[in-house]
Amino acid sequence: MKACWLLYILLVMPLPLLAESDADDDLEEQEELLEERLEEQLEEMLDAQEELEDRLEEELEERLEDELDDDLEDELEDELEDKLDDSLDDREEELEDKLQHILAARQLDELEEQLEDAFDETEPERFIALLSAEEWQALQAQGVKAVAAEPLPALGLHLITFDEMPELPEQQKALQDTVAPDHYYRLDGDAAPNAAQKPAPGSGLHAADALGWPQARTAQRIIGMMDSAIDTQHPCFAGVNIAQREFHAADALPDSRHGTAIAGLLAANSGCAVPGLLTSVQLVNAVVFARSADGPVQASAGQLIAGLDWLLQNDVELINMSLSGPPNPLLQRVLTQVQARGVQLLSSVGNDGAAAFPRYPAAYAEVIAITAVDEQQRIFNRAVQGEHVEFALPGVNLRVVTADGHGMMSGTSFATALATAVLASSPPEDCQTERERLSRQALDLGEAGRDPVFGFGLMQSLFNES
Repeated sequence: MKACWLLYILLVMPLPLLAESDADDDLEEQEELLEERLEEQLEEMLDAQEELEDRLEEELEERLEDELDDDLEDELEDELEDKLDDSLDDREEELEDKLQHILAARQLDELEEQLEDAFDETEPERFIALLSAEEWQALQAQGVKAVAAEPLPALGLHLITFDEMPELPEQQKALQDTVAPDHYYRLDGDAAPNAAQKPAPGSGLHAADALGWPQARTAQRIIGMMDSAIDTQHPCFAGVNIAQREFHAADALPDSRHGTAIAGLLAANSGCAVPGLLTSVQLVNAVVFARSADGPVQASAGQLIAGLDWLLQNDVELINMSLSGPPNPLLQRVLTQVQARGVQLLSSVGNDGAAAFPRYPAAYAEVIAITAVDEQQRIFNRAVQGEHVEFALPGVNLRVVTADGHGMMSGTSFATALATAVLASSPPEDCQTERERLSRQALDLGEAGRDPVFGFGLMQSLFNES
């Protein structure tokens, strides 16, 4: 760099200066002076260059910093906005989950209160036991007393009713496990006494249309019912083969609303405004439900057991149980024996809502659990859900037989009646084999495969059959 500047100075320096230097006697002194001046100028120029470089570097750094600050600021803003959006989304989902839990908990609390009001499950008024004749005789010999003892011929047992938990003698302590509370159960139709709506012209769904049946089919099995009374004097049941027997308490008031609606879906004659799904029906109804002195229409576990024994005596091949309640070990024991004899059991899942605990007998493995959907195959908003749900059938806004002609009702009860009609329209087969066949044929709804809302789905055997 110094050589370049030196060459530049020599080329541009005024000639007089060189001439004066040549004329000077002391050439060496002039050379030294020239060298010093050149060095000074060179140092000044180098200093100026360095200063310029420093200024350029500083300016460049400032510009880079400004640009970097802008880019960094933009990046930080974008990142902050993304995090804020994610945080808001997470917070929204968290609040929605909490709201759902709160609503579900509130619904569950309301349902529990309703159940406690309708049925005293924690402190039952009575207890029941299933004993052989020999076991009951042995207890009587030890001074054990009961409110009632009723033979169950088909089951080969005795139903013993106690007004409180019995204290059994030491020799029969093992029988203590056979004693259970006499729980109460209710029907799964519309809960209000006047819930049946008078359908407007063109409204409501006929059962045959709901199933896609162009006409009624011939019943090929004897159908059992566990229900309230059927109004056999109703014109819709003229000529229909119906047998029924009462098993409710003597002081209870008969109630025929629910039983009449279920029987009408199955067997109402062709002259009825809402004809049934089946012809040539043999219907056997165990009248276990009646209106108690406290108001609700209910049945006890003991009454259900007695009714099941009577249905077995009448050789039924299907039993429609449009009812629900708490688990009861003695009821389950009897249902297991009934199914083991080749009787197919169907029960409604209940109308206590999606947040409710499983209801029985639908939640027992021996029973086909039926839920209800509407005409668009959407789940009935009050249907109980759970892993036990097996099949869905139409059960919303169905036209049914009522005391004054016909009305419109909704509930898992009525979906169960439609399922009973479907099974009764085909010859009897092994219970498990039939359930497996129906599960393979079901039209999947909701989540893929079996799910807690629709079970296996809609009974596909409803459609495209001759």
